[in-house]
Amino acid sequence: MRRTAILLLLILTAACAAGCSAPPPEGSPAPTTAATPAPAGSEEPDIVVTVASLTPRYSPDRPFVFTARIKAENQGAIEGRGVVITVTLIDEEANRITDTKNQYIERFMPGDTKIFDITLSNADPARAYRVETGVIFNQP
Repeated sequence: MRRTAILLLLILTAACAAGCSAPPPEGSPAPTTAATPAPAGSEEPDIVVTVASLTPRYSPDRPFVFTARIKAENQGAIEGRGVVITVTLIDEEANRITDTKNQYIERFMPGDTKIFDITLSNADPARAYRVETGVIFNQP
């Protein structure tokens, strides 16, 4: 019984490893890139993102988290479509990213303000953190 199991394991390993050490075929096509078309002209919405607050949340039955209140305002004259606001929690002592969350906004009209809360985890209550934000446009 053991011999059969070992033989079966060896055959399965050989089948999985087959072709792993072979060089790539010579006639492989060149990689192509896809680009998202830019908005008409070189104009983009002027979206300003600020972190209104970063609040620690303690709970006896859940892990320690931070809640970041984010305020985004379209100060330009152009409507934003497919806007993604990236919120990143960074450990200041180690200078490394602890957690990242995205907020998708389908349409962001000129003069409009959005306020939302993002829960960021993987934090240690004894360490100092900061929040950084980023904005990208024309995401599907």
